[in-house]
Amino acid sequence: MLDLTSISAEAIAATRTTIAKASGVATADIVVTVTHTFSAPHVQATTSSPVPVWILQLGNGVFVGVEPELSTDTALAVKKHSPFPHTAVMSMLEGGSKNMAEAQSYARVTYEAMDSSYAQGSAETVAAKIGTLLHSLRA
Repeated sequence: MLDLTSISAEAIAATRTTIAKASGVATADIVVTVTHTFSAPHVQATTSSPVPVWILQLGNGVFVGVEPELSTDTALAVKKHSPFPHTAVMSMLEGGSKNMAEAQSYARVTYEAMDSSYAQGSAETVAAKIGTLLHSLRA
């Protein structure tokens, strides 16, 4: 499947030629596919959106859950700053929502950042607030 609105015919032909030269495969046998297309730049949020957080404490451990899909870096940051020796971080709860990419993903223009409906810095803000909640449970 090819989305010609995001890649020009010239770019597709050039890609086929490059692959053919490098691989020895005939250009007619090369299929160029597009899995994700973006026709507009990512728009930063101008309002805030609630991010539900669920915490279940079981003895010296906690399960932390959020609705958006968190990056591994964000989940590891939550675990690192948790006062509990056992912390599990889960995302996509209650039906889930879009990616919540960490700030560096916006600079790298990653899929997660471009797919996100959250503003840059949201992941760090949520991770910090989760840390505050976890520390309040240990007090």
